[in-house]
Amino acid sequence: AGGSYDKLLRVAIGDAYEVFRERDASMVLPFDKAAPGGELFSFVVGHATEAMVMAKALETALARVEEAKMQARRRLKLRAITVDAPNVTRDQFLACASKLVALPKNIAPMLEGTRIRVSNKCRMPRAEADVAIIDIAWNFVAA
Repeated sequence: AGGSYDKLLRVAIGDAYEVFRERDASMVLPFDKAAPGGELFSFVVGHATEAMVMAKALETALARVEEAKMQARRRLKLRAITVDAPNVTRDQFLACASKLVALPKNIAPMLEGTRIRVSNKCRMPRAEADVAIIDIAWNFVAA
């Protein structure tokens, strides 16, 4: 599945659905403008546990991404490694970073000092680009 960091998750609670934004675990609150304020407050309080669980899961996932970036930078001596977030999911990035770290040691000198962006396809930087960034497909196959 493709996707982005701004995926919305629909969670069934009773007969209704609540919507959470995955990127920041914020809750999108569906409510009727005519509903008394107490109902909205009750809704928020009643779903606080789910929101906290989602926020903790997001925090853990983002920490895993940062750790994977650090390992790839250190192992391959990269100047930078980034994610083409609209085109690559968190899990796809983690799979790619793991493969990069597992590359044979003799490849590291060829990548030293480069900027890599994990994307959905491989692309070399344009000659006129101010900063050369090599796009590598998240599902690349090491020869």
